[in-house]
Amino acid sequence: MARKREKHSHRRQGITVASKSVKKSANKSTKKVDRKAVEAKLKKQVQQARQALTKEKARAKKLADKAKDALKKETAKAKRTTAKTVDAVQKSGRDVSRKAKDLVEAASAKTATPAKAPTPAKTPTRAPIPPRTTARTGGAAPRTVRPRTPRASAAMTPSESWTLPQLRAKAREDGLVGYSRLGKAALLERLRAR
Repeated sequence: MARKREKHSHRRQGITVASKSVKKSANKSTKKVDRKAVEAKLKKQVQQARQALTKEKARAKKLADKAKDALKKETAKAKRTTAKTVDAVQKSGRDVSRKAKDLVEAASAKTATPAKAPTPAKTPTRAPIPPRTTARTGGAAPRTVRPRTPRASAAMTPSESWTLPQLRAKAREDGLVGYSRLGKAALLERLRAR
């Protein structure tokens, strides 16, 4: 019985071995078919990707060309406006220099023919104001304090830029009476009227 079992198990093993080899060959053939299908799909995808890449390259080139053209146009426009601005500035500079030249010529023409200057009225001269002295404490010598005198010249005509002390000094030189009560505007008006 033991032998029968062995024969029977061999047969079983043979059958199982045979069935395994058939299954393996069947799997190999399906794998080959699958590989070919996958390879065909991959080739098709690679071709599509290459076509998309060439389309994108062409599109990118067109965009770059458009950008270059736009840059050229903007550069040319900027050059034109710069040239116009430079011309306008040069023209206005020439106009200003002509006006300045005309003003200088007019001023030199006025100074070339001097008008008669009015003779100043003789003013009475006064004695100079003596300096004041202040006593110091502590036995020191008295210090001399000189009064401030405005620097208004007799030949100069007063203007709004003069200070009130300068106008009063000019009024004193001209011999006006009551000038200390007047304000700057009234004093300036009286000095000009003289």
